[in-house]
Amino acid sequence: MNKSIVGDIINFRGMLYAPTNEAGVVILFGKMSEDLNIRIEEMNTGYPDCIARRRTGQGWERISIEFEYMSKNFFLHQHNPNQCDLIVCWQNNWKESPLEVLELKSEIKNISHPINQLLLTDHEQRIINHFSTSKSNREFYDIYVTIKNKLQEINENIWAKPSEKYIGIYSPHKMFASLRINKKTIQISCFCRNKPIHGTKIINNKFCPRWCSFIINNCNQLDRTIKILVESYHLHSSAIAAGEKTGYISPI
Repeated sequence: MNKSIVGDIINFRGMLYAPTNEAGVVILFGKMSEDLNIRIEEMNTGYPDCIARRRTGQGWERISIEFEYMSKNFFLHQHNPNQCDLIVCWQNNWKESPLEVLELKSEIKNISHPINQLLLTDHEQRIINHFSTSKSNREFYDIYVTIKNKLQEINENIWAKPSEKYIGIYSPHKMFASLRINKKTIQISCFCRNKPIHGTKIINNKFCPRWCSFIINNCNQLDRTIKILVESYHLHSSAIAAGEKTGYISPI
């Protein structure tokens, strides 16, 4: 029996997860095309995949579109660039493309839509509920997803669990960090083994000297945030290997 593999939650107009293949890109493009000022005229079974019209300052120009999950697949499939005007993909990994590339992963962030919709699992819904009171729930949610994905590149078994007040990050059995979503900031606490990680402060509480905290409020601070959390994860793993207690309230 094949395992079900899905992309990140986008919950966009009835499409719950991000595409993981070319077919998903086609479906998502259909849901986004009006926002992108593109109207579909024909869908083909051969190359190119689609004939459409795109709004310009002078009117509606005719364009040929090829759909790919990753833009560089266009090159790998040995398509003739002279017969196509636009590559539509989920992720653009071909910066030297001779054709214009439309990356849906980036464009979807510019289209206004509510995060909190139906058809989510209870676990996913409770995570998203944490972002409903922030100043920019879309931006904060994107920050959370980026953090989770980057940590899972270190260990695919890292996972998130929502509680009433925060989202716990586990590695994979014990929590090593938590995210508390406020109206204008995300407050992050993480395990530091009694020595503050650069850019953080030890939590001012005699009951938790082995944890530190810091605050972020926009995506420009993501690199620093991920670097801190990766270091926290490694400190946490070392402490567990040494038989130390790592809970939020734990002795030195």
